[in-house]
Amino acid sequence: MLMLHPITWLVWLTAASIAALSTRNPLYLVIIMLAAAAVRVTWRGQSPTALAWGILIRLGLMLWSVTALFDALVAHQGVTILFNLPAGWPLVGGPITLESLLYGLISGLALTTLLITFATFNSSVSHHRLMRFTPAFLRQAGLIVSIALVFVPQMTAALQDIRRAQRLRGHRFRGVRDLMPLLVPLLGNALERAIGLAEA
Repeated sequence: MLMLHPITWLVWLTAASIAALSTRNPLYLVIIMLAAAAVRVTWRGQSPTALAWGILIRLGLMLWSVTALFDALVAHQGVTILFNLPAGWPLVGGPITLESLLYGLISGLALTTLLITFATFNSSVSHHRLMRFTPAFLRQAGLIVSIALVFVPQMTAALQDIRRAQRLRGHRFRGVRDLMPLLVPLLGNALERAIGLAEA
């Protein structure tokens, strides 16, 4: 498949991010999100960064719901009161309004759109080619950004490797409790992979 120039991807990322950050219109945010998903489907790859796209989507949906809930509980602005929490509760006590819930949903949609845009960029661009076009005075900043961009996908790849190895040994994951002993090695392995990839 034809590879686009990394600068082209940066221009696309900048345009999509500015559009997502400058509006709170849900229709425009959904259009930007669908455009990013269409770009992802068109430019899909098989690298660990491309395989982590689904996890980032789930993370975005979780972020969306947490943002909506947090804004509804903390911002007590609006006239349409859904229900009241006891006034003695610190920070969350008082009226829960429809307007604050809707604002939280729209803000969460904007954050999710931004995350999907970055996930699409992350899965489509070649980080090695991107680092080659980084000016010399920005090399260290580029290295840090490269590590940040590939950390979650590398962690996803490491988790898949660990789960595959555990399945071959006959171990069945029953829940989050089975993953807790693997957390520190998983994070360490993912960070090592990300640093190794960024330094290569």
